[in-house]
Amino acid sequence: MKHYRYKQLSFCLVAWLWLCFLGQGLAYASVTVMPKAIASRVKAYILASTPSPKEQNATVDVEVLNLPQLPVQLEGENLKWVLSDTRPTPLTPSTIVQVSLSTESDLRHIGIPVRIYIDRPVWVVKQLIMAHQPITPSDVTLERKRLTYEAPYVIGEKDNITAYSAQSNLAPGTILQSRQLFLTPAIFRNDQIRLVLVMASGVQVSVMARALEDGAIGKRIRVQEQLANNQYKVLTGQVVSHDTVVIRL
Repeated sequence: MKHYRYKQLSFCLVAWLWLCFLGQGLAYASVTVMPKAIASRVKAYILASTPSPKEQNATVDVEVLNLPQLPVQLEGENLKWVLSDTRPTPLTPSTIVQVSLSTESDLRHIGIPVRIYIDRPVWVVKQLIMAHQPITPSDVTLERKRLTYEAPYVIGEKDNITAYSAQSNLAPGTILQSRQLFLTPAIFRNDQIRLVLVMASGVQVSVMARALEDGAIGKRIRVQEQLANNQYKVLTGQVVSHDTVVIRL
């Protein structure tokens, strides 16, 4: 009888210890999230939610500015990720990505600051360009640069750089921006030009005239046409070449 009770007690003790072991195993099950995994998720989220640049050969790049220094521990086994941010527009150059990590028994919220760039070819000054000097191909070189969405004035690969002149002195290494340049005039004030009058019927009349202001191709300028008896008429037309202004009547 004593032997039977001893065996029964031993069985109960073993069962109790086994249940305690299982309970401890469940209680201490955990998930470890490494900082690199958070960075990878954040970059993928930003790239997926940011529109592709309109420029050819341009790509979006993301810089993660700050990460947890230590791995993030969560109790539980089934990890879920939820990422969001509060950018007013997808083209905002910086934001904080809210990363929510959750399991069946734990929850963590982490804010990850990021900066968003466009990597694209731009014109960079190779040698000193003096103020009012026209830009030539030997003055500049095309290089890939990381730019933020705050740089809409940068002159890129699609722009005809030789159509511009410098507003002020430009040092080597300067990334060219439209604010630093002006379109080189094709016609200058007091130039004798050919004024083409295009009638509604399609008939064209060409007369000589004098430019009253500078104008690049595509710009509208005032010109002075000489009439009979030393009379003059001021008209406004569009510069189409280095010696021609067109007015459509």
